[in-house]
Amino acid sequence: PERRVVVVHKDAASTRLDGLFNIVSYNFMAKMSEEVNRRQFKVVIADESHYLKDNKAQRSQVTVPVLKAARRAICITGTPAMSRPSELFQQLTAVR
Repeated sequence: PERRVVVVHKDAASTRLDGLFNIVSYNFMAKMSEEVNRRQFKVVIADESHYLKDNKAQRSQVTVPVLKAARRAICITGTPAMSRPSELFQQLTAVR
């Protein structure tokens, strides 16, 4: 039977993202990049999306393509980018 919720919290390499809802931290996204890229997600929600501001960071290089490939992408952050609006570019690129 299909698992409804999969939470990746350890042993990311052997975890399959086969749940209806899959919860993965940015750190595990990088470790699970092959598994993540193999899936076609309908909706991806990036909480604390301000962590994606650096396009050279590994978390951004793995997560942004997943956001772009999803049918719907939602970026959530409570951290304003008032000092450098350019920090919003990566997030806006991810949601088109």
